[in-house]
Amino acid sequence: MIVDLPAEILVAVAQNLEFHQDAFNLARCCRRIYSVLFPHIFTTIQSRCPCLGELSQIVHYIIQHPQCAINQTQFCSRMGSLKCEPATLLKALQTICHSEEEKLQWLNDLQDGMAYHPWVALLLVLLPRLQSLELKFEYSSTIEYTSEILDRAIRRQKPFDVQVPFPSLKEVRISWWDTQGGVDPSNALPFFCLPEMRRFYGHMIVGDISQEDNSLDLSSGFSNINEIDLKLSNCDTGFSYLVRACSRLESFSYLHADGIVGGPDGFNPQVFYPPLYCHRDSLRKLKLLFDRDAGHCYCGYPKEDLFFGSLAEFSVLTEIDLRSPNIMSWEDERKEVLKLPLTEILPSSVEILSLEDTSPSQLDSLVPQLEAVIRNKRTFFPSLSNLSIEGDFHKQPQINFREWSWGLVRPPRRVIEPEFIDRTQNLRVLCQAMDVDFCLWDRHCKEPKYRIYSRPIPDTTLQRR
Repeated sequence: MIVDLPAEILVAVAQNLEFHQDAFNLARCCRRIYSVLFPHIFTTIQSRCPCLGELSQIVHYIIQHPQCAINQTQFCSRMGSLKCEPATLLKALQTICHSEEEKLQWLNDLQDGMAYHPWVALLLVLLPRLQSLELKFEYSSTIEYTSEILDRAIRRQKPFDVQVPFPSLKEVRISWWDTQGGVDPSNALPFFCLPEMRRFYGHMIVGDISQEDNSLDLSSGFSNINEIDLKLSNCDTGFSYLVRACSRLESFSYLHADGIVGGPDGFNPQVFYPPLYCHRDSLRKLKLLFDRDAGHCYCGYPKEDLFFGSLAEFSVLTEIDLRSPNIMSWEDERKEVLKLPLTEILPSSVEILSLEDTSPSQLDSLVPQLEAVIRNKRTFFPSLSNLSIEGDFHKQPQINFREWSWGLVRPPRRVIEPEFIDRTQNLRVLCQAMDVDFCLWDRHCKEPKYRIYSRPIPDTTLQRR
């Protein structure tokens, strides 16, 4: 019987259940299982859609069993439906609210069941050991309560006048799950003020924060966050305020999107350089690309191919993932004469260099520059171990769309054209001689065997083909 299983097996079963409620139900089977699972299953809350009813039950359970809150380290919330016991909720609201009017309004919004943020804000106060938080916003989400709680945490106002605000919170993910629009980055600023915060992830973050718009008196370098990862986002100032807010940024990743998100059209890599330059002594990983999930098409925006800037002074930068046009420094728009060779642009600390969005016409100018880098590896780039070039290197297959749509034929596989393989032959030979892994690939050629490597692929499954 399950009750006789070893404790390790019971814990493994509970941790692999898809829904948190199932773990609750398993723990309530008997006294032994409850005593075994209690320290383990109350470490993560994941509330999936539809979840408002589940979220409200979790709040009630933690209020009635405060010992459970001690072990909570993660929380993931999404939209959903409701349980509401006024007496139980008022007990918690009494320790949070600043006035009787606020308490009654909050209770009314909880009972109303039209938004989940009043529940999320209440739960944030109830979880003192929270380490990971994920918030997903939609147009219908009212975030006033969550924002107010975070603002009070920064200002050390009730209930944080008697308890340290989020002393263990290290990771926050903010997402936007509508098809258009985006999250204002001001919603992220309070998390940058928390002392233990280290990683911030954003999905569809649009715009930036100006010092004039910021009600908090904060100077540059006030945040301990060292990793920023922004996907499907848009900003024409390079998220300057958020980047400068970090005292020691080690990783910055930005995937740009146009059209479906708010903000200005067009990608300008140069606006990211000044704020990131402030972290030239600490930045280890840099990624600036288009977000392929946004279905970006090359619309020829005038600034998207501008030179990002020299990375030579970024003394600890090891991973670079940029668009090929943004790492080439040309004298003028004709792109005939280089202002700086690539050997003077890359940092000596580089280990992994990934260049994407390479057009066939750019390959002729890029390959000689990369060959010079590889030749000077031992002198200037001793740690370089991986080089990859991505671009449109396939031949568009001829498809009979009528037959294809009827399922009569399978579309032909796209492969890299031999022309581009030949044009990188010398570079591949150099990489092999200098012990650098080289990969020429095309994202439209899905299978790994259509990537051209400088050495045999270790995957035995490819060899069996």
